[in-house]
Amino acid sequence: MDRRHFIAGLAGGLTGLSMTGARSHAGDSLTLFIPSTLGSGWDRIGQAIAASLQETGIVAEPDFVYQTAGPVAGLVQFTDNYRGAGDTLMVCGLGMIGPTSIDRAHADILDLTPIASLTTEHVALAVSTDSTIFSLDELLAATRANPERIVYTGASVGGTGHLLVGMLGRHIGIPGRLLTYRGFTGGVGAANAVISGSATCLATGLSEMLPELGLGRLRPLAVTSPQRLPGVNIPTFAEQGLDIELSNWRAVVAPSGLTPAQKAWLCEAVDRMVVSGAWRSKLFQYNWTSFYLTGDAFAGFVRQEAERVRVLLRKLALT
Repeated sequence: MDRRHFIAGLAGGLTGLSMTGARSHAGDSLTLFIPSTLGSGWDRIGQAIAASLQETGIVAEPDFVYQTAGPVAGLVQFTDNYRGAGDTLMVCGLGMIGPTSIDRAHADILDLTPIASLTTEHVALAVSTDSTIFSLDELLAATRANPERIVYTGASVGGTGHLLVGMLGRHIGIPGRLLTYRGFTGGVGAANAVISGSATCLATGLSEMLPELGLGRLRPLAVTSPQRLPGVNIPTFAEQGLDIELSNWRAVVAPSGLTPAQKAWLCEAVDRMVVSGAWRSKLFQYNWTSFYLTGDAFAGFVRQEAERVRVLLRKLALT
């Protein structure tokens, strides 16, 4: 799993990468396209997919392509350059819909070939253990008093963490666009920004926060689950008086223009993977919840989510 190809920017990534005319099935070859950076949540799930496919003998050794400019550039490149590539999957999820909507990208996740959703997890807020903020109420009070001085951070603007910050703004009566949010591609570097004091509060998926919580470098304030999660002693927003629930799902999609045989092979590979012991061990390792939808169910879910997020961006005044 060391074969990686990095694309630092969209323009540099477009030359010579057209995959039209790929073979009708992938055989033992598969490329995972990660529209993010090393160490991001999408990279983590991509690595988990690759390890599980390899351990179960479904593919020999997956290749990786990284679009380090983030989800918008990644979606555009994948849409434009990988049409017909029957041996390629892109890792994506809820965090792709908002950024591409805000940027008004010409590419749309709905135009790709839906394969499957894989996982879901809740989102949490945390501050540095050196912070003078000790509770959600204190964070909201500080934000209400000086919204420009409280710096929230997480993954890309328009992504899951940003949506959560917009929900907080709605609760305290401040439009989301007036809150200070600093986005990091894939969320890489966001936790360090909070720990170092250059940002106030981290909003990200719980699995990405757990290592820093375990090291005692972050103090959790709230999680978006409806009830407290087993083994995770973090109060919910609901028990602190806020009607906020949010789940960050992740999935894989294929390019457009596939033959039925190409799509069938990819669906079969993922279907075999999710029932394997190797994949179940990854779910446990990263505290992910299985969220497996395929076919028309997954396609319908993505359509609903795309509309929900676009409406939510307007309601939260994030656009």
